[in-house]
Amino acid sequence: MTVWICHLCPLLWAATALCVVKDCSNRISIVGVEREDIVLAPSVSGNGSLTRIYWKKGEDIVVGSRFSIPSEKEKQRWSFDASSGNLSLKNLSKEDTGTYTAKIFINEEMKETCFDLKILVRPDINCTVNNDTIQLNCTSASQDLPLAYSWDVNGNEEIISEKNSVIQLQRNSNHFQKITCYVVASNSNASNFINLSDCIIPVEDDIQHNIFKFAF
Repeated sequence: MTVWICHLCPLLWAATALCVVKDCSNRISIVGVEREDIVLAPSVSGNGSLTRIYWKKGEDIVVGSRFSIPSEKEKQRWSFDASSGNLSLKNLSKEDTGTYTAKIFINEEMKETCFDLKILVRPDINCTVNNDTIQLNCTSASQDLPLAYSWDVNGNEEIISEKNSVIQLQRNSNHFQKITCYVVASNSNASNFINLSDCIIPVEDDIQHNIFKFAF
């Protein structure tokens, strides 16, 4: 473990002129889904009432000593519960990825919880039409996450058993079917869908290897 000694630390984080920065004592890895909400709930166990709390994202303070969120930009999406210490983030985006640290003081006893938040990005679906097959490719811009994939047709998961990011269907499939791709990381999942009718063009205008991209 690497330890740094830093001088003149901010008074918000230390009562003395010297402080020791070390690994977080309570670290939690968590996955949020793009455009959804998440609550970061630190450990507040102990006798007494919560007297002070500081939240940081990286090295930036996001909740100050007066239980306020200083950034005007984040006030639109973030909220803080002073009684529990919870920090809520709404409408998540890739920019919310990072380490969030809560330092909670209960009767001047400090407890620390760190959340390593990663964002699962909703996938895009590429559609490639060949002579007798339709190939669908599902991709997600999620970073540093081990992803698993699954597919369904019209909400019936049993119709497609492939667990890969790419599937092939026969061109004579029902063109009105809705195909959904799910990307899964940890206990979270995000999805997107495509209607096969959007891949198929009239026969007289058919050109081999047409490619269409769908995302929302």
